[in-house]
Amino acid sequence: MPAYVAVDLGAESGRVLTGEFDGERLSVREVHRFANRPVRILDDLHWDVLSLLAETRRGIALAASRSRVTSVGVNAWGNDFALLDRGRRLLANPRHHRDPYASGLMGLVSSQEHYEVTGVQPMPTNTACQLLAHAGSPLLEAADHLAMLPDLFTLWLSGETLTERTIASTSQLLDARTGRWSSGLIARLGLPRRLFAHPIVEPGTVAGPLRGEGPGGAGGPDGITVVAVAGHDTASAVAALPVSSGSVGYISCGTWSLAGLEIDRPITTRDARLAGFTNEGGVTGTVRFMRNLNGLWLLQECRRVWGARISYADLVSEAAAAPPFGPLIDPDHPGFLQPGDMPARIAAFCLSTGQSPPANRAQTVRCVLESLACSH
Repeated sequence: MPAYVAVDLGAESGRVLTGEFDGERLSVREVHRFANRPVRILDDLHWDVLSLLAETRRGIALAASRSRVTSVGVNAWGNDFALLDRGRRLLANPRHHRDPYASGLMGLVSSQEHYEVTGVQPMPTNTACQLLAHAGSPLLEAADHLAMLPDLFTLWLSGETLTERTIASTSQLLDARTGRWSSGLIARLGLPRRLFAHPIVEPGTVAGPLRGEGPGGAGGPDGITVVAVAGHDTASAVAALPVSSGSVGYISCGTWSLAGLEIDRPITTRDARLAGFTNEGGVTGTVRFMRNLNGLWLLQECRRVWGARISYADLVSEAAAAPPFGPLIDPDHPGFLQPGDMPARIAAFCLSTGQSPPANRAQTVRCVLESLACSH
């Protein structure tokens, strides 16, 4: 039975899975899991994409040794990107969107005007804001192409340069109605047009055969095709909902939480913008109308401070025994968006809002999870 490999790159870990379909039932099996550890270089936080590539290749090789693999697809998180030179070589490790080096659009385009075109809620983590932070830098001057992260891995695995629509829709530079780069916005923001010269393709587009690691792509297994799937991980997740468009809401819980529904066309009214909703591309031309919430990042940062040896299962078990209905925080408060001592920040927020802070680790976890539940 043919197997299809899914590479799911998350902000804390990556997975390589195989799926087999017998005509009635889809069976999914995880064959490889690995950590995603950002690297701080001097004062800057970067994604270690070369390590992620090595682990991705290792997972694909494991899958191919166990099953008759026919295709590979990669999804990842939105907003972050790599800059490539004319030879499609990586100029620098991509910056982490939680690194506070970007700001807003500095009044170049009004928030509502920008929203009416892209449908994307303005946030400093967006690709547009990150690119503006590079303005005038030697890095941006040397760049010939922008690759969103899933597209970067599609390039490295297949040798083909393309831009998949769902991941491009997170950039705040894609026209939400045409599904094409907004050349007008790009020009008004002063961004190099050459970065966006490659075609935007739909999910399911074949990129090419899987290349090996040798010179010229030699050494790759035969008969495996790389496919540009829905590159944004949430777009892939929502595509799996067994419902018709617009009939049910969803919550996707990860480092970020996303709550919304699939609809047929974007909603870009002033009310939608002020309510914090964003419009991102879905599979088969749909739109994911949703809110981005600061999700399990809070718990991940707490665990990093406490030491990664303790498992999430143990943390949840401790929290289950803690008293319910304790202090609550606003997960989207700006103080919780960046890396740091999250337990201390949670305690400080509670004190500043007249609440007794969590007394221990278990109460802190309970505070995070109950606050996220209320936020959802």
